[in-house]
Amino acid sequence: MRIDVSSALKNLSSCEQLPETRRGFLDTRHISNKTIMETVRVFDMIVVFACSLIAKILYVDIIGGAQMIESSYMLVGFSGALLSLITLNQAGIYAPDNILRGKPSFRHAACVFKSLSYAFMLIVFLGYAFKTAELYSRGWTFLWFALSFVAITGARFVLMHFLKKLANDGYFRTRTALYGLGPQNMALRHAIQAGEMELTSLSGLYEDDSQAIEDHDSTLIAGGLDELIQDGMQNKFDRIIIGIPAKRTSETTELLAAMSILPVNIQICPENMPFSSLKPEISYIGNHTLFDVGKKPISEWQGIAKAILDQTLGLILLVLLSPLMALIALAIRLDSPGPILFFQKRHGYNHRTINVCKFRTMTVQENDNNVRQATKDDDRVTRVGKFLRRTSLDELPQLFNVINAEMSLVGPRPHALVHNNYYSALLEKYPGRHKVKPGMTGLAQIRGLRGETDTLEKMRERADVDIEYIENWSFAMDIKILFKTPLALLHQKNAY
Repeated sequence: MRIDVSSALKNLSSCEQLPETRRGFLDTRHISNKTIMETVRVFDMIVVFACSLIAKILYVDIIGGAQMIESSYMLVGFSGALLSLITLNQAGIYAPDNILRGKPSFRHAACVFKSLSYAFMLIVFLGYAFKTAELYSRGWTFLWFALSFVAITGARFVLMHFLKKLANDGYFRTRTALYGLGPQNMALRHAIQAGEMELTSLSGLYEDDSQAIEDHDSTLIAGGLDELIQDGMQNKFDRIIIGIPAKRTSETTELLAAMSILPVNIQICPENMPFSSLKPEISYIGNHTLFDVGKKPISEWQGIAKAILDQTLGLILLVLLSPLMALIALAIRLDSPGPILFFQKRHGYNHRTINVCKFRTMTVQENDNNVRQATKDDDRVTRVGKFLRRTSLDELPQLFNVINAEMSLVGPRPHALVHNNYYSALLEKYPGRHKVKPGMTGLAQIRGLRGETDTLEKMRERADVDIEYIENWSFAMDIKILFKTPLALLHQKNAY
């Protein structure tokens, strides 16, 4: 049971695909539970803080006519908002079932009241402990508490009604693919289809073992591992659960290697516990224990922060660099015949085909199965092209790809399709580069790993650094790479 990853990429590249920016909306209506819960947490903090300011204006300024220091009230208000978040969280207010599937009730309101009471009692205690309580109005504190309770409870009832409607429409369900017809996966399938797991939807059941398929209804099977990888590349699910019988656990390593190229969460639902060496995290779906052995990179708020950085800084750079780009376009036009811009098909996020935009630097425009890497003193490179490639200014039009959400400012550099297909067959980790969006610059580039890869080891080293970036990503790392990129470009010697 082996999957040819390079063949799968070729098949996907040949398929007609939707534009990158539209496909994300059309292919799925899934919104992560975690994202919703984090949003509700932030909302509650803002509500409590805002209520502290409103109470101050109403009670202290208007009713009392006192002129109190604004900054001190804001500091206490923020502290109260943070403490309220902690006590609400400890009470289980933010459990997905409570928010997404729960109903407005007196019990829920009582839980909010109790949690806020703990937070405000702690605020009062700290005020007495640090001898600052006399600086603040007691009426303000009581009004702040009352406004916070009414605002959070009222907003929660509205939010629950709205989110429950969306949940019923399937927006918060985790789209799940099951691989294997082991008893644990079959039990999961029945539970999901019976509606026992309302926040989970079944995207497909996959199996390669012919005997297992014969023992079950073959019409239930969406395909084998090949079809699972293809469907994953089409963004048809968010999670894969491997549930094969214990006697077939020897297949697990190969399954994980094949599935690791997909930007999805991978979990194992074992018949027993043969995976102690992997030290996986444990999660639960219903009363079934799952072992998390693969994580979607740069997800949830990390992805939102990275997208905001890309769109904001990308647009700023495009505006600031537009005069330089206009001069480069003029130089290309005067230097050699042909178009100013060059578009080449490359693999983007989740192995999807995108058209990467660059300034034309050659007399040819290779975009098929015969793309040849540029070499030193390459006679295809124009006079202006040599300067542009040496300074990487030919990459500036990719800012349009960034703004179009096809690329990121920082990420693994995209390669031509023919090169991707070639190296995917030779390097096991290579396809994993596409679990995030490709970037204009990346960790490999600031380490000097760019230019011609005339040996397999050079590409292996570049791919290893790209995987290192994906597995250790942080917002600070992206900022660091962006700042180091100009310096790295000044010292590069292997860009032809």
